[in-house]
Amino acid sequence: MKNLYNSTISKNLIANIFGVGIQLINQVILIPLYLIYWPIDLYSDWIVITALSAFFSMSDMGLNSVTQNQFSISYNQNRLQECESLLTNNYILVFCMGILMTLGSIIFVTSFNIIQILNLHYLSRIEASIIFILLLMHIFIGMGSTVLDSIYRSQSLTYKAIYIGQIARLCECIIILLSLILKIPILWMVLLYLAPRIISLIYRINNTKKYFDYRFSLKSTNILLLKQIIVPSITFMSFPIGNAIIYQGFTLVVNKIFGADALVLFNTIRTLCNFVKTMITTILQAVWPEFTIAYSKKNIMRMKSLFKKVMIIANSSGIILCTFILSFGPWIYRIWSAGSIDFNYPLAISFIIVLLFYNIWSSSYVVLVSTNKHSRLGIAYLILSCIAIIIAMLIGESCQSLPMVEICLLIVHIPLSFYALRETHILFKHINNK
Repeated sequence: MKNLYNSTISKNLIANIFGVGIQLINQVILIPLYLIYWPIDLYSDWIVITALSAFFSMSDMGLNSVTQNQFSISYNQNRLQECESLLTNNYILVFCMGILMTLGSIIFVTSFNIIQILNLHYLSRIEASIIFILLLMHIFIGMGSTVLDSIYRSQSLTYKAIYIGQIARLCECIIILLSLILKIPILWMVLLYLAPRIISLIYRINNTKKYFDYRFSLKSTNILLLKQIIVPSITFMSFPIGNAIIYQGFTLVVNKIFGADALVLFNTIRTLCNFVKTMITTILQAVWPEFTIAYSKKNIMRMKSLFKKVMIIANSSGIILCTFILSFGPWIYRIWSAGSIDFNYPLAISFIIVLLFYNIWSSSYVVLVSTNKHSRLGIAYLILSCIAIIIAMLIGESCQSLPMVEICLLIVHIPLSFYALRETHILFKHINNK
């Protein structure tokens, strides 16, 4: 059994590293090409519109992630009818939210001038509105596709779901790459951008039948089961909302206060420094499914062992990678941005300080979220994120300092470093007493 666990985690980790490679293609190759082939104002508009559309990725209320956890627990406890209902409930919610949000967004862009609201500099109102709607469709197609990842996770095949998703992302990167080089209009680029996710959805529907023969039926709907997981689903939404406030929210604040040039600087430095966070997330995502399975079997020794190893690896890796970025950042940045933007040491240091504190509580986060025991942590994260964005706006206006804007995120990560660890110990004690 130990070899099976280790083998599964290794496969998950390799699949996630493959995903990091895809992300590097997106960041290392595409960002310089954006700067070469697009006017900086167009690239700034693209950053803002993708940031706004990303807010809607939280509209499933966390049901996808919570369902994947609960599906794995139910499957390993042989509650197969419950598994059917979990998938059906999830599909219905994603479909309804997709239709509702898309129609609402169409009404919004036809009623209000998106150019003025988002302070866009290059795109016309019609172009910006269509791109926004298409990116919204891209998000909901992706949500529908990942519903079936619950089946892979319950079979310890999470790595297969990761490969499917990342290959689709690779195809999306290729579409953008070719569109930039061939100077395909941005509207056509975004339309083609939908194809990989549609194909991914179709493939998952057919492939997962080998492991769990699920067929959508309204008869499988279980309102009582939906009510049972609605609380962890809603509180799980605190994390994507908090992430959106921190990532997209800070993007909008920087664009509003400092302008397009500063936004591109802020975004590119953040992308480089967030490589640390990406590597830590890779480790956490690899062990997440195994935490869930160990919890379903009440294997407390396995959970504690995984937690200890993840804590050591995540924090030591974070320190090493941050040191590497500070040492070689200017050289990497000069090549990466083709010399068009100068590396900013104070801004990079501010990002790295924030990332080091994030690493402290990230290991506890994966324990709590993989067992659907994350509600209090999620609420704390959301509240602190809101406080951070308000203070960042005030600091930005008064100090006119990008590094100080980023440092405001310590308001989130320092308190959670203590709180998340405490919640994890409470969970372990509760399982041990059962």
